[in-house]
Amino acid sequence: MKDIPQICQAIFYHSPAAIYLKDSEGRYISVNRCFEELFELSRHAIIGKTDFDLLPATEAETVRREDEQARQEAGRGVSAEEVLTIGGRQHIFLTDKFALRDEEGTVVLCGISREITEMKQREHELENAQERYALVSRATTDVIWDWDVASNEVQWNDAVEKAFGCTPDELGGAFSGWAERIHPQEREEILAGIEAAITGKADTWGAEYRFRRKDGSYGTFYDRGIIARDEGGRAVRMIGSMLDLTERHAVEEALRQSEAQFRQLTEALPQLVWITRPDGYHEYFNSKWHEFTGLLPVETQGELWSLLLHPDDYRRTLERWHHSLETGEPYEIEYRFKGANGAYHWFLGRALPLRDREGNIIRWFGTCTDIDPQKQAEEKLQTALDELSRSNRELEQFAYVASHDLQEPLRAVARYVELLALRYTDRLDEQANTYIRFAADGAKQIHSLIGDLLTFTRIGEKNRERELVAMERVVRQGALNVRQELEDTGGALDVDQLPAVWGNEYLLVQLVQNLLSNALKFRKPGTAPVVRVGAREQEEMWEFFVRDNGIGIEPRFFDRIFHIFQRLHTRQRYQGTGMGLAICKKIVEHHGGSIRVESAPGEGATFFFTLPKGVGISRERKGEVGHE
Repeated sequence: MKDIPQICQAIFYHSPAAIYLKDSEGRYISVNRCFEELFELSRHAIIGKTDFDLLPATEAETVRREDEQARQEAGRGVSAEEVLTIGGRQHIFLTDKFALRDEEGTVVLCGISREITEMKQREHELENAQERYALVSRATTDVIWDWDVASNEVQWNDAVEKAFGCTPDELGGAFSGWAERIHPQEREEILAGIEAAITGKADTWGAEYRFRRKDGSYGTFYDRGIIARDEGGRAVRMIGSMLDLTERHAVEEALRQSEAQFRQLTEALPQLVWITRPDGYHEYFNSKWHEFTGLLPVETQGELWSLLLHPDDYRRTLERWHHSLETGEPYEIEYRFKGANGAYHWFLGRALPLRDREGNIIRWFGTCTDIDPQKQAEEKLQTALDELSRSNRELEQFAYVASHDLQEPLRAVARYVELLALRYTDRLDEQANTYIRFAADGAKQIHSLIGDLLTFTRIGEKNRERELVAMERVVRQGALNVRQELEDTGGALDVDQLPAVWGNEYLLVQLVQNLLSNALKFRKPGTAPVVRVGAREQEEMWEFFVRDNGIGIEPRFFDRIFHIFQRLHTRQRYQGTGMGLAICKKIVEHHGGSIRVESAPGEGATFFFTLPKGVGISRERKGEVGHE
């Protein structure tokens, strides 16, 4: 037993814990090897020092107060967890301190410190991991489960309530409670898969299956677990999550049905149908496209379709298509594609972009409508129109030449008839004189007719200049030209403020003169004619009107009166060639306008005609021109 002090000394020195002795002033009087290694100082460098020499001041003060408490707790001591900075690093110790008396009866403080820094770090990491697991379990909509393979107990997070319609307690903590809810058609396969995973060497397991909810319905879930094994490789724990795929499967099924319906629709349409990616890559054509082209799908995908374009349409088609791809504007074009028989057909191509919620283009949907019959009809119509235009030009030229050539012999006939009347009136009987008057009147009518015909044929001459024309000046000149008729009939002419138009003044005077003459001619018996001229503005034209209080026109004659040589009354009742309104119509249409009439028998007539706008409104004073 006399070796006990040596044994105690050996235990003190070689202990894995840091052991030290301090005097009443807090000076170290003895330390063991662990203490030396901790501070990386020899005991000779430590003996006689205090904690204020070895530690930061705040930590040294904390240790001093704990030492004082331990001295006061005589016989019992204190335990404390200390955080000390040694060599620039923090260390955590679990320290027991108690007071002793040496052989002389002096109180000595003994301290035993065990470093728990790594343990504390692991505890902290474990706490963080548990906190993260709890947060993930609460935040995720996935069902998270933890299966203890040995006990067959399963723990669930709260997401089971939304996914299965029951609480974790209602679901139960046994593995069998989960297994029995797997769809009967899939249960055996799923359980066999798990058994193979845990008995083998796999680290993970995953499967998709149907799982029964509380209400008896089945949802589709993708289940995936991670297997934890012990040192012997045996599975001891399995943690996993179940992702609810029910809605996704429903959406996928709806998409499949929608896709099938779309394909059926495209096959039922008479057009060629195509779909492209946002970059214009053609990824789908319906069967009618392949029937027309005679090509396989792989032969026209991407940009290969453009090789079927007519050479004359190739460049403009690609320019228009790429413009739509860059801007997102709807695509529309007429172009020709080569068919399986080698012939080109005209098509109307149209495409619209399909956009997502953010407005990004995700697809282009297009169609090609066969317009070849329409194009052929248009070409035939244009050929006919060209032929008609040529014939009209030839006819007008013939009428002009014929009318011009008739002028001279007609003047000779008129002169000789006039000479007959002057020289032989007294020598002829009354019937012969009547014949001479008839011949003279006929010559005058033919002369008027030829004049109107020449006017009619010369209206469309290309060399007629156009300028800004004040319509008030035109109406004034037209009124002067029919002044004799105004005076003879006692008529009056009221003129509103009129705008300026773009046209040929000579033709416009002819137009107004004819309309005024028409209004004065077809007056009511015993009533002085009153004519009003005015205008109202339209978007790009001015609409003028000439309104009278004459005999009026039946609606069934509204179109007929504008045709050449059309008369509604006999020549004996109303003089004229039947060309006045036809000339008006041709003048208006020559200026790009239109003419119409509104009337009823006995209520007068109003002629409306449109002319292109000039610049501004005539500033000439509004006035009245008429018989005074």
